[in-house]
Amino acid sequence: MFGSDDYKNKVLARRAARARRSRWLSKVTLFALGLGATLFIRTQPEATAQIMAWVQQSSTQSTRHADLRIPKVRTMPLDQVTVNRGGVRNTQTPSQGATAQGQADALGRALKQMKVGG
Repeated sequence: MFGSDDYKNKVLARRAARARRSRWLSKVTLFALGLGATLFIRTQPEATAQIMAWVQQSSTQSTRHADLRIPKVRTMPLDQVTVNRGGVRNTQTPSQGATAQGQADALGRALKQMKVGG
């Protein structure tokens, strides 16, 4: 057995032990939180009622906003071929952009005149 295989096995054993400890600690933590919540609910019924009223109020406020109008989404025009010019970093002059748009429009007209399937 090589030294690297021995080291790898030790590392894997440490990882497995760490995973076991982590799972055990998560179970203990979840149990403690559940026990604490149960004790709080049993000993503080008025606080529980206030929390439930707050939850009910916040849920009705969120449903009030459900009737807001949804803004109309802009759709792409069907009779044009748009030209993406690179956004803010546009190095073209306006005349070059107009030429590119003109070429795209000519291509769009040519495609429109073509027959499907032939």
